[in-house]
Amino acid sequence: HYGALIGTIMVANVAHIIIPGQKRMVAALTAGEPINPQDGARGKQRSVHNTYLTLPVLFIMISNHYASTYSSEWNWLILIGMTIAGALIRVYFVARHKGNASPLPAIGGLVALAATAFITNGLPTLGSTPNVDATAVSLEHVQTIVTTRCTGCHAAEPSWPGFASAPAGIMLERAEDIEK
Repeated sequence: HYGALIGTIMVANVAHIIIPGQKRMVAALTAGEPINPQDGARGKQRSVHNTYLTLPVLFIMISNHYASTYSSEWNWLILIGMTIAGALIRVYFVARHKGNASPLPAIGGLVALAATAFITNGLPTLGSTPNVDATAVSLEHVQTIVTTRCTGCHAAEPSWPGFASAPAGIMLERAEDIEK
């Protein structure tokens, strides 16, 4: 839902502010009338908003490939951390493009990334120690999940477009490969 919300905000910025403002400015120029400077200012403001949302949206788009980002108890914190990191890194890139870059936003973004990485790599469960019985899940059940979600890429002949071979040579078609 978060990704859809951010994407909707970005599309609304373009469709309801930026493009209509540009159309009004072009129409005014064509008619020989003065341009309303507020159209340009609003368009720039919303374009800057979209710029800061770009990296968080890209992260959200690829996050379904990384189970630690959505299946963790801390997924909400990971999402917030990555959003802050992406926005701060983008602040640095914008300032660098203007020629007055301070490293502080980039450092803040990297600190947010590091904190997020720490969280995804095993922050303990609040109030308890997980008690997992690995024998409770059958290999057949695991194989069904892997076949559905992974073998499109991780196969001797991947069916997913763009993959000529299994990424990193990891194939998950046989039970032995999955167990390994």
